[in-house]
Amino acid sequence: MIVIITAWILVGLYWILMSFRNKTSTESESSFSRILFLGIMTFSFYLLFSKSFLVQFGLSNYIFTSSLLLYCIGFIITLMGLAFAVYSRYYIGKNWSGRIEIKEDHKLLTTGPYGITRHPIYTGLLLGILGTMLIFNQPKGLLALFLVFCALSFKINKEEKFLIKQFPEYETYIKKTKRVIPFVY
Repeated sequence: MIVIITAWILVGLYWILMSFRNKTSTESESSFSRILFLGIMTFSFYLLFSKSFLVQFGLSNYIFTSSLLLYCIGFIITLMGLAFAVYSRYYIGKNWSGRIEIKEDHKLLTTGPYGITRHPIYTGLLLGILGTMLIFNQPKGLLALFLVFCALSFKINKEEKFLIKQFPEYETYIKKTKRVIPFVY
């Protein structure tokens, strides 16, 4: 579990370091929207990594019967998801922002990981959370995954309005490429 926690910390540090290399923004989401999103994400990660509180109420501490196979599957899914998120973040380069923004000389990417899903960073994060949930194997991990999925879906809706306004060709991209889950959503 230390490897997984370390992987999440390293991804967070990478995100912070790379955020200093972004282009200047020309249009941005509201501060309230950003704070709400960060609050939901923080609470979700707290749920994912904190000790279970269900045992004190006599409820099951686990979703599945714990096994080495479940742990290994979760481990692989987590590392694959985080690697995909980091690669997608690297690929988008200086156009990336933690906020919903349009950057100066913003480029629409539709190749590489952005040819697989329109929001591959979110795909990778969701996979990472799914894998971590399997490793910790606690019901509150399901809630964390659900909350992150809802928060990202809300953010995607707002983000895509910005992108459609900036790039008329984004409508064609929407028709060819799924949002987060290839071939599904």
